[in-house]
Amino acid sequence: MRIDLKKLAAIGAVAAMGLAATQAQAASATGDASVTIATPVAVSQTTALSFGTVAPSGTAGTVTLDFANGRTVGGGVTALGGSPASGTFAVTGQASQAVTVSVDSSVTLSSSGNTDMTASLTNNAGSALSGAGAMTINVGGTLSVGANQGTGTYNGTYTVTVNY
Repeated sequence: MRIDLKKLAAIGAVAAMGLAATQAQAASATGDASVTIATPVAVSQTTALSFGTVAPSGTAGTVTLDFANGRTVGGGVTALGGSPASGTFAVTGQASQAVTVSVDSSVTLSSSGNTDMTASLTNNAGSALSGAGAMTINVGGTLSVGANQGTGTYNGTYTVTVNY
């Protein structure tokens, strides 16, 4: 019997390839995934901004409502009472979450048939909700009252926005 070395070498090469193919290794790992769903942020007005009742004169003036110090008047305006109050907003959401608060810089107050008045607005908003997920925003401002401003009830709206 004669052994053909070429054939034997070819058979050995094929066997070695088959052996190498069965000895291949694979590896795998698992990955983690997560998400935290935050409590939605909510804002609601609890007290309307009110400059109270004032009387104009022949001289323009101002009514300032400071959430820390109350109402003061200047120029030709006289305070008559009413119920002056800072605007108050309750914010709820994710505990200790940083927030961005924006309040309109002014509000226009209108009364049918009268000249509009504008109030510049201020606020005391913080930058994060409390550990209980709450915040109170107070809004005050300075109302410009024209000389001989027409009588009536003036109303307007402004926006307070809170974002995570």
